[in-house]
Amino acid sequence: EGACAALGSIAAGTAEYQKQVAEAGGIDLVLAAMRGHAGSEEVQQEACRALNCITANSREIRKQVGAAGGIECVLAAMRTHSGSEEVQQEAQAVLRSIDSEGNAHEWP
Repeated sequence: EGACAALGSIAAGTAEYQKQVAEAGGIDLVLAAMRGHAGSEEVQQEACRALNCITANSREIRKQVGAAGGIECVLAAMRTHSGSEEVQQEAQAVLRSIDSEGNAHEWP
């Protein structure tokens, strides 16, 4: 949870920080946390928030998240934590912004 929050906070700064987080393996770290702590509502919420921050300004980074299985991780978080308004909100924000190819996408 703390690592995802830290990566999200760093990436929230600027597009350059987002690029640096992605290049340093931040996407893989966030997705690994989601996979490894699927039952933790807090980890899922912070991970989705981090993905939102990391992908905020770059279509290329959004593509990287999609290619790394990010959408599947977000959907799994939504299914597992269907009763958590916080997870649902953060996850929906990720899904609204990217699809598997990094394209803008509106989900129902």
